Amino acid sequence: MSTDTSQVDVRGPRFAAWITTTVLVVALITSAFSEPAAAAILGAQAVVFATSALRGPRNSPYGVLFAKLVAPRLGPVSEREPVPPLKFAQLVGLFFAAIGVIGFAASVPLLGVVATAFALFAAFLNAAFGICLGCQLYPFVARLRRPPASV
Repeated sequence: MSTDTSQVDVRGPRFAAWITTTVLVVALITSAFSEPAAAAILGAQAVVFATSALRGPRNSPYGVLFAKLVAPRLGPVSEREPVPPLKFAQLVGLFFAAIGVIGFAASVPLLGVVATAFALFAAFLNAAFGICLGCQLYPFVARLRRPPASV
């Protein structure tokens, strides 16, 4: 097992994306029957997003689940990816989940559904195809955060 904390096994975030996809689908289906229940489900996912954004994918609830239950049954790690873009992607997920919770909690179901659907689209792309939208945006945001080069 590697002690490099700047890189993670790509299978971990994809595993997390499958769980996230499932939770978001459940939230959307639930919203048709109960907006408060959908807000609660989406709120729980928002906590997962926040934990992963702050602590990194390895220390998120789904990351721990992957490390304890799934990774030991898999072959050796063949591909790794950097942690900072993954943390940023989770922050983006948190943003959409928070908007969705607000929409469902404030009885504005269209807002809740649209925000949840955006998060679902991103999670599914990562889970099924390995395309992390937040990771794709990360270089642009990182460039904005850097101080300008002195002349």
